[in-house]
Amino acid sequence: ATVWLPNYYLRNAAMDIFSNIQYAKTEAVRLDSPYAVVFDPGNDSFSLVSGPGANGIFGTGNDDDVVRTINLSSFGKNIVFGKGNATVNFDDGGGAFPADSVSYANNAVVFDSRGMCNSGSVYLQNPNRAYAVGTLMSGVLRISSWGSGAWQ
Repeated sequence: ATVWLPNYYLRNAAMDIFSNIQYAKTEAVRLDSPYAVVFDPGNDSFSLVSGPGANGIFGTGNDDDVVRTINLSSFGKNIVFGKGNATVNFDDGGGAFPADSVSYANNAVVFDSRGMCNSGSVYLQNPNRAYAVGTLMSGVLRISSWGSGAWQ
């Protein structure tokens, strides 16, 4: 079997997360209200969320206002949250990898009405490759694949 097809599916999954984060940013500005993407590493899924629910905190309490949930398995088999063979953290400043492959507080990237957000990253892997999708506090989105000992 060829390696390129599973890597293509993994790249599509990473790009979909990137696109959903960009959409959350756009909606937060458009609606003048916080919007988020919440990651669920235990179920290898993520959700686009339009409100934090009754407790007022995105990613906690199972009360978020979920717009849609996407399962990583919908992109192809063997795509899960994980850092693969990466040895350097994608977040600015490096540091240890998050145990659940999501460095965002409460596993949620939350945008405010100005398009600003919390910084962090999420890692995806298949048996051959790893991708990282992340944000800076300024709202800048980044995506990279691991190869030749560095994020590229």
